[in-house]
Amino acid sequence: SPGVKTETELYNGSSWTEVNDLNTARHSVSTSGTTTSALSIGGENGGYTGIVEEWNGSAFSEITDINTTRGEGGGAGANAEAAIIFGGAAPPGKFANTESWNGSSWTEVGDLNTARFQVMSGVGKVYTAALCVGGRYPNPTYYNSTESWNGSSWTEVNNLNQARASCAAQTGTSSSAIAAGGGNPGLSPAFTGKNEDWNGVSWVEVADLSQGRSGAGGAGSDNTSAIIYGGYTPSAVATSEIWSSSSTTIKVLTD
Repeated sequence: SPGVKTETELYNGSSWTEVNDLNTARHSVSTSGTTTSALSIGGENGGYTGIVEEWNGSAFSEITDINTTRGEGGGAGANAEAAIIFGGAAPPGKFANTESWNGSSWTEVGDLNTARFQVMSGVGKVYTAALCVGGRYPNPTYYNSTESWNGSSWTEVNNLNQARASCAAQTGTSSSAIAAGGGNPGLSPAFTGKNEDWNGVSWVEVADLSQGRSGAGGAGSDNTSAIIYGGYTPSAVATSEIWSSSSTTIKVLTD
């Protein structure tokens, strides 16, 4: 599809550098892992795919496909050798199923309680403990529900304060996370800058993003610090923002 890219950029704490591309251009992928060991899972480019690519710190290589072709799902895992993918969509519907990766194959495990897509991706640094946050299906139903994964099953826990889909990805763990931005046509504005802090029990509203955006990328080890980048508002944006709980502020970086 026009505009779908393979480019990968690496952040070093102050700037972005282009590194080796994905092999297959796609958007709406699920992700897991770190800057040196990660997976890019599924996604869409004129149609949904089950392709999985492994990042080894310098290049991507294709590995075993997921069992259920889909995009816009969630993912979690500490590295490319152990991960899960959950939720997502592919015509004609949405999914609740979860798949677990052991380094060589994907296995279906416990389903989500609520089937949905455009969930917040990457909340969990180990594949045995993760969160599924927000999402939607069917249109115009948007969810504030949060589910916690314990390695074998999903349990509903306390909800987000604001229902939305496509919060920034990869920002925290199952016990300490940030849900930043997202979209919901029922909100004003539809592209929100709302920022919520997960303390392991409940969501607490903290300082908003300076710019409402949906579908952004993100990274952060817990709820004390995170970087949010890209997304759309509804036009595509390249700006990055950094959250710090020590100053309770958002710092805007250059494009």
